[in-house]
Amino acid sequence: MTADANSSETPIRVGLLGTARITKFAILNPARTNPRVEVVAVASRSEDKAHRYAKANRISRAYAGYQALLDDSDIEVVYNPLPNNLHAEWSIRGVRRQRSTQEGGKKADCGFHFLVTFTSTYRAFNFGASCT
Repeated sequence: MTADANSSETPIRVGLLGTARITKFAILNPARTNPRVEVVAVASRSEDKAHRYAKANRISRAYAGYQALLDDSDIEVVYNPLPNNLHAEWSIRGVRRQRSTQEGGKKADCGFHFLVTFTSTYRAFNFGASCT
């Protein structure tokens, strides 16, 4: 998916952590109509699934594994539609990646309930406190 060729602004480059159905409605369809957003990568636990999803949705890069997407320095924003129990873990990993790089890093967006257990809430708040 690419931005409008007439746009003078560089589009925001988005990566998808997973291939959940909601992603098409929450990110892919809106991005197609917004020249300021470009979905450039998708990751899945299965390399084959990531490649099939990327091809079907005109996404240029596919990764086997979520960490590989976080390690892509070209991606500025990560959309996290993973199952609820993985939201905190992978969003924290994305922010940690941001803090450990000179490139400016990642911003994380979770599609649903970010904190669903006491443990994930505790981890996220402690991590957030360590960022200040």
